[in-house]
Amino acid sequence: MRPLVVDAPTAALAGSGPRPVVPVAPAGRRLAGADAAFAAIEEAGPTAVVLARPAGSAPGAEHLGALARLLRVPCVRVPADVNAAAWVLAAACHPEFGDDDLVRRLEVLAGVAVAGGTGLPALRPRVLARWAGCVWRPCGRCSAGGGLRGAACGRCGASAMGVAA
Repeated sequence: MRPLVVDAPTAALAGSGPRPVVPVAPAGRRLAGADAAFAAIEEAGPTAVVLARPAGSAPGAEHLGALARLLRVPCVRVPADVNAAAWVLAAACHPEFGDDDLVRRLEVLAGVAVAGGTGLPALRPRVLARWAGCVWRPCGRCSAGGGLRGAACGRCGASAMGVAA
């Protein structure tokens, strides 16, 4: 299964599952913030997917999104709220979220989490995974991203992304 790289507070709230999760260690004496993020992405390997909260909302992991783009690792923007980000991570760790179209499904879940706030859907993971795979739409601004129609793009962050039909 493709590993997910995420900030440590989000990983701690989400719990564990069969999918490997590599948390970015908090900056300390050994590693500065950017070095810790780089080490986590490198540890996860070439098939990793990064879940990045906005800069300033994840202490120690503020460089995660930028480094993922620099290293050409798929990066999904998750909400600033740690609980909503943990919901996305917990769903992605369920076995129903296989590697097929994982990034697209994560982009949809991130859009739902941003729009839903604390009212996140309580669906069975199988239903949620299937639904997320069906409703994904490409972003009209960037070439690789997309997500939920009317929500921000899961990759470039374009708000109310213009989507192709």
